Amino acid sequence: MIVEDFTFYWGHRMLHHPKLYPHIHKIHHEYNITVSIASEYAHPLEILVANILPTALGAKILGSKMHILTYFMWLVIRVMETCDGHCGYEFSWSPYRLLPLSGSSNYHNFHHYQNVGNYGSFFTLWDTICGTNRHYFKFLSKKEKKEIAARISHEYQKMQEQQINDPAQKVAKNNEAGNTPIKKVHFDTSFPEKAKVE
Repeated sequence: MIVEDFTFYWGHRMLHHPKLYPHIHKIHHEYNITVSIASEYAHPLEILVANILPTALGAKILGSKMHILTYFMWLVIRVMETCDGHCGYEFSWSPYRLLPLSGSSNYHNFHHYQNVGNYGSFFTLWDTICGTNRHYFKFLSKKEKKEIAARISHEYQKMQEQQINDPAQKVAKNNEAGNTPIKKVHFDTSFPEKAKVE
């Protein structure tokens, strides 16, 4: 995983170079909103540089010390992780969230949506070291501030509505506005000419 993440990060970042991106990696970024099947939709050169090479390099380094079934399990884990990263949903129960410094679907969705930063696959380590995820964290900070402001505004509106629905508050508001309070008139039915005004 460590070897794959390192080589994927640098291969992916290289594919975002302005001279390479329009000819190779732009094909993969045709999906601004990610779906799992789009994780494998790429230019043949990208498949080689950013998919096959990083995925196979760790096994190549280990050589005969790695059992073939272990390698097949690794391939399944890798393909499932890229499908998870491109699925468009943030599953809190995803086993990939158990890894320290792991990325997420939201993390990679930002990369596709904004087409900037967040180049890592399994981990956010190289993005953090190289500062390529700073746009993502600024985005999260702005989003959080907007959510807090919306929540405060909503709570304020609820307080205003509660005050308006309270009859005592209605009378107080009318008095503050200079309106005369509503007077109740009671008629004594036994003597129609007598009416009490409160």
